[in-house]
Amino acid sequence: MNILNSFNKNSIARDSLVYTVSDILIKILPFLLIPFYTNNLKAESYGKLAMFIATISILIPLTGISTNLFIFRKFFDTKNIEEYISSSIIILLIHFLIISSVFAIFQQAFCNLLGLDISIIYLAILIAFFESIILIKLSIFQSKRFYTFFFHFTNLKNILNVCLDSIFSIILKIRL
Repeated sequence: MNILNSFNKNSIARDSLVYTVSDILIKILPFLLIPFYTNNLKAESYGKLAMFIATISILIPLTGISTNLFIFRKFFDTKNIEEYISSSIIILLIHFLIISSVFAIFQQAFCNLLGLDISIIYLAILIAFFESIILIKLSIFQSKRFYTFFFHFTNLKNILNVCLDSIFSIILKIRL
């Protein structure tokens, strides 16, 4: 019992456990889906799914430009954090519009480069935009030390991502 009491009092250990468990769950779910993908998708469909996920991963830092880290840092420096949050969301929206415009202007080149339809590329841009907003919310949870919310929100987001990946893979299977 002393170990549990000291664990509850030790915020570093508790916080580390929350982040570790969340990180393990984030990493293990896609790994567990590999048999589903390999049994249900042709090589071309699996390649398109992988390219879609990779495109989102590249677009998140371009769209989000680390606004979540900016908010995390400013959270402790200012009392008017709402102003920074709203400014960050406006910046995200501007970046979303700029990136969408660049993809619209050079859509044929991006379609050829990525091997994806333009509608799928725009979906990736939209997902990256919302992922950046979610990262801001997670930074706020982290700043306020709402570790339970952080844990549940992160894992809910991860489950949603897995569901959307599965739906996307089913759509790819039907289309090809």
